Amino acid sequence: MSVRLHIDNKLMKQFEKAIKEVSKIKVVLGVMDKDVAEYASFVEYGWAQRVTQRQHNFFFNQGIDLKVNSLLINPPRPFFRDTINKYLGLWCKVGIYNYKAEVKSDPLNIGNASFKYLESIGRLGKNGLQATIGSGGVEFGYPQRSNLTITIMSTFRHGKPIGGGTKPLEDTGRLFNSINFEMATENK
Repeated sequence: MSVRLHIDNKLMKQFEKAIKEVSKIKVVLGVMDKDVAEYASFVEYGWAQRVTQRQHNFFFNQGIDLKVNSLLINPPRPFFRDTINKYLGLWCKVGIYNYKAEVKSDPLNIGNASFKYLESIGRLGKNGLQATIGSGGVEFGYPQRSNLTITIMSTFRHGKPIGGGTKPLEDTGRLFNSINFEMATENK
């Protein structure tokens, strides 16, 4: 038994147009709030710096004695890289499964199916990154906050006392809430 499918020129042109349009779309996943993005890069890669005299004086006035030239280290907590490295393959497999189901149900609407495929990867990525932040790491967790950090956080932030738990990445929720994705058009 065989089936013959006839696709006329007009339908083929529509199909080609849909493929061209969808090939220009990309998923942008990340920290969308620019104010939070800089903080996120410090969290992701960590940082180290020596205490200056000015910093020493400021903290000393807050009751925290940091020695001039002592080294402050914030260890890397690569929430973004770890999550992408571990789960991107899975997200793509889930997306392809959904894509195939969409194309099977409506073979001529490949553009919409492709868009939904990319959108599903963005949604899975957002949820995955937020889950990593919420769980404190992909596998073994990230280093807990140091006693110094907890002391500083419990003393002040922007001139006001704040709480300071031991779990990194969860203080205000701004990083968590800044994780999102968007569909963007690539200029080719």
